Amino acid sequence: MVPLAPPKRVCILVLGMHRSGTSAITRVLSLLGAALPHHLINATPTNEAGHWEPARLVQINDSMLTEFSSRWDDWRALDPATLDAAKLEHYKSAIKEAIAAEFGDASLFVIKDPRICRFAPFYESILAEMGVATRFVLIHRNPLSVLASLDRRDQICANYGALVWLRHVLDAETSTRSKDRVLVSYEQLMDDWSSVVNEIATALGINWPVGDHASELIDQHLRRSLQHHAALPADFIPKSLVGGAVRETYQSLLALPHPESVESALVVLDRAKAALDAGAPVFADALFEEMAVRQQRETLNREHLERLAAKRQDEMEALARKIEGNDARIASLEELCRQSDLNRAAVMATREAGLLRELQELRGTVTELETRINQEREFLQRLTADNDKVNAQITRENVELQDQVRALSQARDIARFEEQQVRDILQAIYVSTSWRMTRPIRALKKKTAEFRSVATGALHLIRERRLTPATIARGVRRLPRLISEGKLSNPTSFSELTETLEAQSVSRIQSAFDREFYLRNNPDIAASGVDALSHFLAHGWKEHRDPSADFSVSYYLQRYPDIARAGINPFIHYVLHGQAEKRTALSYKRRLGRSGIRPKVTAIIPNYNHARFLEQRLESILSQTYENIDIFILDDCSQDKSREIIQRYCDLYPGRVRSLFNVQNSGNVFRQWRKGIEQSEGDIIWICESDDFCEPDFVERLIPHLRDRSVNLAFGRIQFCDQNGRPRAGLDQYREGAEAGIWNESMVRPASEWFTHGFGVNNLIANVGGCLWRRQILPAAVWAEAESFSVLGDWFLYCHLAGGGNVAYEPNSVAYFRQHGRNTSVSAFKSAHYYTEHHRLMLLLRKTWDVPDETVERFVSKVEFQYKHFELEQKLGPLSLHVDRHALLKVKRQRPHIMLAFLGFHTGGGELFPINLANELHAQGHLVSMLALDMSNINQHMMESLNPAIAVYDADQVVEAGADRFVAEAGVSLIHSHMALLEIFFFEHMKFTASIPYVVSLHGSYESADLSVDFLKRFAKDVTHWVYTADRNLEPFRAVSIPETKLTKLGNGMPRDDMPFPQTRREMGIADDAVVFTLVARGILRKGWRASISAFIKLRDRHPERQLHLLLCGDGEQAANHQRTYGSEPGITFLGYQSRIPGLYRISDVALVPSRFGGESFPLCIIQAMQTGTPVISTRVGEIEHMVAPHGHPPCGLIIDPVRDTDHFIQLLETAMEDMMSDTLRQKYAKSAKKLGERYSISSVAEDYMRIYNDSIRSLDLNSNEAEDGLQSERTAYR
Repeated sequence: MVPLAPPKRVCILVLGMHRSGTSAITRVLSLLGAALPHHLINATPTNEAGHWEPARLVQINDSMLTEFSSRWDDWRALDPATLDAAKLEHYKSAIKEAIAAEFGDASLFVIKDPRICRFAPFYESILAEMGVATRFVLIHRNPLSVLASLDRRDQICANYGALVWLRHVLDAETSTRSKDRVLVSYEQLMDDWSSVVNEIATALGINWPVGDHASELIDQHLRRSLQHHAALPADFIPKSLVGGAVRETYQSLLALPHPESVESALVVLDRAKAALDAGAPVFADALFEEMAVRQQRETLNREHLERLAAKRQDEMEALARKIEGNDARIASLEELCRQSDLNRAAVMATREAGLLRELQELRGTVTELETRINQEREFLQRLTADNDKVNAQITRENVELQDQVRALSQARDIARFEEQQVRDILQAIYVSTSWRMTRPIRALKKKTAEFRSVATGALHLIRERRLTPATIARGVRRLPRLISEGKLSNPTSFSELTETLEAQSVSRIQSAFDREFYLRNNPDIAASGVDALSHFLAHGWKEHRDPSADFSVSYYLQRYPDIARAGINPFIHYVLHGQAEKRTALSYKRRLGRSGIRPKVTAIIPNYNHARFLEQRLESILSQTYENIDIFILDDCSQDKSREIIQRYCDLYPGRVRSLFNVQNSGNVFRQWRKGIEQSEGDIIWICESDDFCEPDFVERLIPHLRDRSVNLAFGRIQFCDQNGRPRAGLDQYREGAEAGIWNESMVRPASEWFTHGFGVNNLIANVGGCLWRRQILPAAVWAEAESFSVLGDWFLYCHLAGGGNVAYEPNSVAYFRQHGRNTSVSAFKSAHYYTEHHRLMLLLRKTWDVPDETVERFVSKVEFQYKHFELEQKLGPLSLHVDRHALLKVKRQRPHIMLAFLGFHTGGGELFPINLANELHAQGHLVSMLALDMSNINQHMMESLNPAIAVYDADQVVEAGADRFVAEAGVSLIHSHMALLEIFFFEHMKFTASIPYVVSLHGSYESADLSVDFLKRFAKDVTHWVYTADRNLEPFRAVSIPETKLTKLGNGMPRDDMPFPQTRREMGIADDAVVFTLVARGILRKGWRASISAFIKLRDRHPERQLHLLLCGDGEQAANHQRTYGSEPGITFLGYQSRIPGLYRISDVALVPSRFGGESFPLCIIQAMQTGTPVISTRVGEIEHMVAPHGHPPCGLIIDPVRDTDHFIQLLETAMEDMMSDTLRQKYAKSAKKLGERYSISSVAEDYMRIYNDSIRSLDLNSNEAEDGLQSERTAYR
């Protein structure tokens, strides 16, 4: 058959007899992309996988059948055209309206209702009027299976069921001849669904909108466990079924797909239909047989009801007799109560007399106590008098001490005067012969720390006027003692500080030290009058007293054991060295607490007919103590007063409360969630069910957890309440049953820990309003699967939202889950899909995390308890049909958790690349997180470029837990490092030994790290695989043997960025015809800042006839220094850090990358320039030449040599820039740049990395298995 060209809109009409697989094929078509109606018939115990029928159309079809005095199981022929014109038009309009409402403007949709077999041409004509092409899928199944199913479900006898089957299949076949149709065998669909859907696509000219990722869902749907009657096409159909008509018809249907049999098959089908329409005697016999069976069934039912009524009458009489007996017992008990009251009165009188006696005794005791109190009062008065005498003595002594203080102050002033005299004398010494004699010592002071100490000792002797050759020798001998006392690095006074350090360093320490903070937090020091800085230098840091709010002594010494072991003053080290080394001064928790970040929260309220609860819901949000919240209400066509309430609040709170009123009911709550999230404006999402509420501080208590970028999801203590809002018990025990003993304290744990323990047993977030999560855009496939859940969709979504990050629990954050009889989750426990969804949910968890078998067993036991509690086995069959414990236990983890480790959110390619890689890995559906070594300094633009769904852990969290434990609890499958400091952190500081792959990408950090060979050897042994971008990356490893199998050369990639630059040329004052050169680089040495500026100035001065401009983009020390010098230079613009580099290149003419940086390998800015079609001038460093001028491809720019002579280098750069002034040359290079830019797709790079990850994981698993096998062999041999 020649494939058909697809029209703009297509409807697939699924035709077939009831119980013939119409539901199965309809669901398969929907999973492939054909739209389903918004409102579906609910699943039933006899069709637990779902009917997938449009509820409105089924109702209309039943009404049409009623017009003919017919119903679904009537075998008589009917023709809609026989209705009068008014009724026919009524049904036509109703069907049109229903199709428009249920399917909207879907380009491909599927309609299924077996009743349509009776009037398929009527539907086809309606769809044609709506501009929709009709394609028919006729599904048939062995009639033996159909009849057995009808007998079980509807108690229809076989012959009558055969009549109904004939009517449906013959009407459907006859009415669709010579039309676009395909016949499908149910048995073939179950055996090989992929070939069936391919046949449908080819025959009907349909390209399925959904790709291969639907396969798993289709496999789950077409479960053999749902096929209760399984006759095969070859199974014999008895001729006794309505005279053999069923057998002949079914055989003809099987023959139709074969061209050589079509003609004879159609003859048989026409004959069978003519006999059926004529009401042949054999068909009438079947009708009377069914009528007899139904009459007998009614007789049996009536007799059963009569017996049941008699039984109930006997039970009522027995109850009446029981009530009479109870009345007698009640009278007897009342008499006993009366006697008891009399006895109680006598007992009370006796007790009263005893109490009076006790009262008299107590009064005597009180009198004795009053006497003792008077005696104690006299004693206290004597003590007071003695105290007054002592106070007087103290006052006298205080006066004497003040006199002493004044004397000491005078002595201090005298000492200062004498000190000034010494300074004057010292100044005189500076010009003396003795001072000139010590000049060599002072020269040595500038070279090394040891000689500096010698000079300090010598200067001390000069002050004592005892500088002679002998005293110089004595000063040298003092050096070991100075070192041993730590005075070289740990000055114990301000004077030693000034002697030991340069003036600039002393000034930096003084500026960083917060005197007021130190005295405020150490009142004992403030009271003593001691100088704050001097005390800190001498004692404070050893006592772990902090010098400012920005530095923690305890943390720094614990975080950096090298500093602790050296005995160095940690504060001085941090100020002078640690900051530059990217060391952190405060713990991650303290930094978060001080950050003051108050992210915006969007409260999304999906509402449907909850007017009576809606105001309380809104007020509970508006009264939150955390104020940075906006509210978005989505009403799903409520029919109560909801919309009036919503509009009132929108009017009361304009700008804070907004709404969206659906025109048609969405049919699924997750569609509302998705709509709300995708239109939200907040950083944090809060889904607030319209019938629930919470405490006023609910959000305030959760937000601190979400300041941590490793936390993706945070939830509080969720409690039941009744329909009037009164708290009810139940959920505390529910949580305790999931995981015992953890629910009274705040807790932050990785998602892996949660889902392999308590969250893998129960849905700990029993109500979505009890949690907040970081706003993220979930893939469409995830939302589609969530919509297929009826009860556990939120649990399913929590797994995806948590991702590879942390989940926080805060018990003091309380939300209420209202129980009012209409909750979806309350009413679904008795349905088959509720249990099937449990199987699907655990399947997801097992594939995502290493969920232990014990958790699976507890999970299944919980479901098993519910199943037995509701006594569902008789109704739904064994639980194993829905939750297969053995199948779940066989499932192994399939999603590795990739952790990308990098320096942090700093500017630079080595930081930008892992961010882009993480984004792309996440977009491809992989589980990914990041580990930042330094989160103390964050570039917000870099942070915002990372997908918020990707969790970012701080190195402190690794230190706190220990690396091995951290990796195990976070479920990390592989670490991918992007900087040498990470290897030092993991393998040296953290002693990392976990058995997971460790992959390193070399971006140039090893070239500048100057690590010892011992370090490199240890890293070479511990690292699983090395990825390098340029051959020069391997230079540091020349002395180390790394096997070729552990090395991969792989280029970088960048995502395409079409965002414009925030400013235009005109706004920056640049002429349209100017040639604009742009440098994008970090502001560090040898990145080309000086060379670019110098070359540009020379070029500009030599060509006054041309408009030239230089844009300088980047931040750092060199950028700041050059801006101070050249900031006012004509034609030069300093832009600072910018995030939209491609947009900047689009308004530029030439990209300058004149780098001579030692670690330069594969610059990302060159990729961005090529992707935007911008010519490049760069250097022959790293892989740059192969990027700009690859073999076999026209170059996209000019390459110059990175000569060491800076003046020569500037001349080379100026010449290249002058060449680029040619419009023709730039156009040639721009054309080539665009083509080369296509090579550097980040998606391809991510796929290459995933291959490396998977190979590394498989290799490690294989080695582990071999090691285990070897160990087992040794054990066997030993035995």
